[in-house]
Amino acid sequence: PTPSPEPRDEPPSCLSCSDSSQINKSETDSDHSSDDLSSGVFSSCNSQADTRVEWLMSANQTSSCCFEGVDIWIENTQGDCLRIREHRRVKVGHVAIGISDQMSGKAFSLETLDRKTVSFDEQIEESGSWFRCVPAPDRCQRWRWRIRDGRLELRE
Repeated sequence: PTPSPEPRDEPPSCLSCSDSSQINKSETDSDHSSDDLSSGVFSSCNSQADTRVEWLMSANQTSSCCFEGVDIWIENTQGDCLRIREHRRVKVGHVAIGISDQMSGKAFSLETLDRKTVSFDEQIEESGSWFRCVPAPDRCQRWRWRIRDGRLELRE
């Protein structure tokens, strides 16, 4: 059984500045630099409905059954989620950069499902980690780091 986030009636925090980002379910893969450790293996689903989860894989990737790593779930502001297979000890910021193309070009950060901030350099050790994608506009004081235009920005 797949873990699922607890139902929430309120929108994501301050990050609850109004944002209509939605996951782009395109199968195109962004260009990856040679030091990019992203697996390129992910799936998307809508947590509001029982839908079939389809694994998407970039053309140069081997079968996901041969890939040892951790499963990470990321929920966007609309309740849609991405399931990502990554290398163990991948950093949260690396994952966020990797999904930036799926987030409609808006500035965003990640937090835990219970709305706690998470460091961009925190390593993900275990499968089953859940994060929420939250808008991080300039006027919002809550974010310490964010991804904007595919790049990590730190608040000074």
